[in-house]
Amino acid sequence: MTGPRPTASVLKLIRRDEHTNRIKDDKPKHASAPSLPPGVCLTVAERQMFDWLIDHVYVPGIHGTGDGASFVRVARLWARVNEADEKVREEGLVAKTGARGKNELGAFTRLSRDLWQALGLALADIGATPSGRVRIAAARDPGHGGESWDDL
Repeated sequence: MTGPRPTASVLKLIRRDEHTNRIKDDKPKHASAPSLPPGVCLTVAERQMFDWLIDHVYVPGIHGTGDGASFVRVARLWARVNEADEKVREEGLVAKTGARGKNELGAFTRLSRDLWQALGLALADIGATPSGRVRIAAARDPGHGGESWDDL
């Protein structure tokens, strides 16, 4: 490719680029709280987590109704992590395996570790971690003391 490298929309706004047609419109199409996608059935634990995410993570103007699938993903992962951690508490971290009785991580310990890793990525995707908040346009929220990207 020839020519200058593409510039992020945020930088164009900060530099007050006069070419407004070159700035991406990344606002949610339907600006209200994330909703459950059609056909999704949540358990009681998953529903409690989904509601908690809406109360504590949802940011108006950043998340929209279409982000419901991402919030469901986090709610399901979190419920499964809690179940796996409960099994780890019951059975312990280490299990004896094989004919010699070698100590290895238990199945639920490995499952818990993998679920926590997946949960961390999912939380970052919706902006529920410090690194995730940097990546989503958090500067749009005027309540954080800065001016909104819309005001630039």
